[in-house]
Amino acid sequence: MLNTTNNKLLFVENRQKTIFWEKIAIELLKQDYEVYWIVQNHNLEPKVGKVYKIPYPSHRDKIENNYDSEIFDYISSTDRMINYFSYNNCHYGHYYKCISNIISDIRPDYIIGESTLFHEIISIAIAKSKNITYLNPVSIAYPPNKFSFLKGGSIDTLGLSGDVLDLTQCSNLIKDISTKAVIPSYIKKAIATNGERNVIDTFSYKLKTLIPYLLGERYNTPSPVKKILKNKQTNRIQKKWDKLCSERKTFSEVEKTILYPLQLQPEANLDVYGNSFRDQTKIVYEISRQLPENWSLLVKPNPKSKYEMSSELFELIKSTKNIIPIGSSVTMSEIFSDIDIVITVTGTIAQECFFSDKPLGFFGPSVIEAFLPKSKLRIYSDIKSLISKVESGSYQFSSKNEKIELVKLLANTSYTGLISDPFHDPDCISNENIKRVSQHFLNLFETLENK
Repeated sequence: MLNTTNNKLLFVENRQKTIFWEKIAIELLKQDYEVYWIVQNHNLEPKVGKVYKIPYPSHRDKIENNYDSEIFDYISSTDRMINYFSYNNCHYGHYYKCISNIISDIRPDYIIGESTLFHEIISIAIAKSKNITYLNPVSIAYPPNKFSFLKGGSIDTLGLSGDVLDLTQCSNLIKDISTKAVIPSYIKKAIATNGERNVIDTFSYKLKTLIPYLLGERYNTPSPVKKILKNKQTNRIQKKWDKLCSERKTFSEVEKTILYPLQLQPEANLDVYGNSFRDQTKIVYEISRQLPENWSLLVKPNPKSKYEMSSELFELIKSTKNIIPIGSSVTMSEIFSDIDIVITVTGTIAQECFFSDKPLGFFGPSVIEAFLPKSKLRIYSDIKSLISKVESGSYQFSSKNEKIELVKLLANTSYTGLISDPFHDPDCISNENIKRVSQHFLNLFETLENK
């Protein structure tokens, strides 16, 4: 169905993801949508639509626009450049003013982008203030090979795909999730590339990220020296971590266990959606403080481990007797059945526990909260109550009907297709996927316009 209202779409550049957005934009242009771009990284200028390239701030821009605000404090807490590379936010005022002027000039009907980089979080804040829908298409864990349209920097979904599963399909998917017969695509990719050179580790990819830095992009691209030193530090910690694992007692030797699986950082899933609990070293420390004498805390590395493996976390685990590190080669399926409780912030493990009848506590927003509200942890002392319920046998699991209801909800609020960039998943820019995902955009626009 052709769009007859010439709706305006504003895409927000996000590194190599922009290549994928541009393919989508080309398809939407065929339906008479107007396409615009906010480009922060000048080296990634699209070739279709009208591009608004934000000038890199001058020294004067930084001084004149360096003012404090509540929104800037929040954005700073999500900003990987500040959190992991010791940069500052003195450029925020310049970008906020530029992005606000661009959005006011275009007056888009929809803004499309991620919720990861600082200029995207600024765009989300401005979109909200102007009552403009910000669409953040994100791959989901279950059902596999699907994505949802999230609203801004939240986990709230927009649109219904109409994908309906019958009872047999629901039961089969629940069984597959609980038995680990199906696993999220990001874990599958991490396992498949284990020991192999990833494309993002190649010279050509590193050169593509280095060139913008040399040309002035210093706000989402860290210094190559800082990046190399940070990665070396992370690698050293991982080696020390595995050495410590061989020296400590194993989880099979302890009586009662809580598992905390580390979430990847930097990543929007934790740094944005679970922002209030993004300090994982503090989480590990606070969980260990709440444990009764006969309980131990197991800390498992993420399959893709990055900057969450900090020296502070390692030293905490090394010096705390009731914390047991799990080796980086140990898979979740090897230990899951022997764990008494799992605690997470926004990890996919929450859904796996929900479907597997595994006691769970979660700090961040989660799709399961409507079904297991009593498993929500609002303060660290709630962990004691969670342990007490498990020990007394009063922990409330989800019912069979609730499991089916959640599977149906996940299916109907998600769409078949790949959301990625060609460096991490070349299949995302195949003609078939681009046409499929573009059609989902068109269907969503039609639904939103008819509301």
